[in-house]
Amino acid sequence: MEVYEFDGFVLDPLSGRLRNGQGDLQLRPKSLALLTHLLRNNGKVLGKEQLFGAIWPDVTVSDESLAQCVADIRRTLGGAADGLIRTVPGRGYMVEESRVRLAQSTGATKQSHPTITVRPFADLSPEGDHAWLAGAMTEELTIALSRIHEITVIEARRDLTTEALYALEGSVRAQGEQLRVTARIVDISSGNYLWSDKFDAPLTDVFAVQDEITRQVALSVQVRLGIGDSARLWDGQTRSLKAWERMVEARHHFLQFNRADMLQATTAAEAALVADPGYTGAMVQLGMCHWWHGRFDLLLEVEDCLARADAMVARARAVDPEIGITFMLEGGIAWLRQDHPRALSLCRMAVDRAPSDSHTVAFSGVVSNYAGYVDEGASLLRRAMRLSPQYPPWYGYHLALANLWSGQAENALRLMETYHDAVPDDPFGYAMLAYILSSAGDSPRAIRLISEAMARWTDFGIRNLNRSEPHAEAGRKQGLLNVLREAGLRE
Repeated sequence: MEVYEFDGFVLDPLSGRLRNGQGDLQLRPKSLALLTHLLRNNGKVLGKEQLFGAIWPDVTVSDESLAQCVADIRRTLGGAADGLIRTVPGRGYMVEESRVRLAQSTGATKQSHPTITVRPFADLSPEGDHAWLAGAMTEELTIALSRIHEITVIEARRDLTTEALYALEGSVRAQGEQLRVTARIVDISSGNYLWSDKFDAPLTDVFAVQDEITRQVALSVQVRLGIGDSARLWDGQTRSLKAWERMVEARHHFLQFNRADMLQATTAAEAALVADPGYTGAMVQLGMCHWWHGRFDLLLEVEDCLARADAMVARARAVDPEIGITFMLEGGIAWLRQDHPRALSLCRMAVDRAPSDSHTVAFSGVVSNYAGYVDEGASLLRRAMRLSPQYPPWYGYHLALANLWSGQAENALRLMETYHDAVPDDPFGYAMLAYILSSAGDSPRAIRLISEAMARWTDFGIRNLNRSEPHAEAGRKQGLLNVLREAGLRE
């Protein structure tokens, strides 16, 4: 029996089962029938009357019944399948043909690589004061495993559901200068432990413990570590506990994406490099801080910031020329310099070197969007969402823009409203939501949003967007600025 595969999901029409890597998904019967009919006719626009006849052949229903089924499908599939069902104004609905594959049912979805998720490690320290260490352990193991090309790493959800076959979980217990780490690998389908161990070591040996855990994971899921993969496990990392602590601090502040925190992130990354001058991960983190200032900080000159970021790229390359995140940073620098072809090439190389790093994949998607490769950008952003089910809001922000620029205004509005609700203190969220609303004809609401934004941020205006939006297509940027001027945004 043939089944339909799309965006990480499988629909078996005979059994009526819709599933992804974590199990069966529940749809209302009519919603399931509608999804099946749209998949069978992928690439075709189906009008409302056609759909009424196929799904409700003997019943008279309203447009609202159809709209509720479409909403049910979109809600169940979530962000990973965003834009799968397109609304064609005045005509009906369609499923994008390029995103559907017809396959033979095998009773299970095969995966070319073992998939694993790293669940948050618990802090069992007597004083409960080492949550930062548990969090850093989780993040560092995720980064290390993502560098093994034969393993796909999917970040854990808070509810512990996942598309992965295996889970790595454990705890840390720090007391004085001693550290105990317990770790185990779980086969998610059976609940059986494939491996379990505990490690007692001085706190300064935390990196050796991480090395051993990573290698045991690879062995347990039957992945052979070649010389190249072994060398890559901790590329960009450090063996200095002091440098590592400052790097954890730098990452935290960087992800707040505001000027005050970015200055703290810069200071922390610089301190990490003082503690370990060869710490390439800190070099790239510091370079990303300078890159952010170059894009957003009006108090600094763009080229001065990018020159500092260039220096970090050169410094990291001198240590190791093949680290994926260095390519990402260099691609971001080229993007801000309006060299979009070079930016695209570098970001694609970054993804090739770190295919399971959701941030690298998402960043490449953003650069693709601004370079004019919107379909590629949307695909990369959806891939990043699948790799990181609890993805940060900025993934959705940029997927909204990709939808807008590809003519999917309804999806763009929904995604940007979700972002605006999640990050209400971002003036760019206000501006882009107003832009989408104006493009959809809702000028009154757009004007209200801009008025609210200007009242909250007295220094935010057109000049912020003029600096931060390096489009390959000049007309797209000019159109954005013109729409926001009409909505009342100050210069």
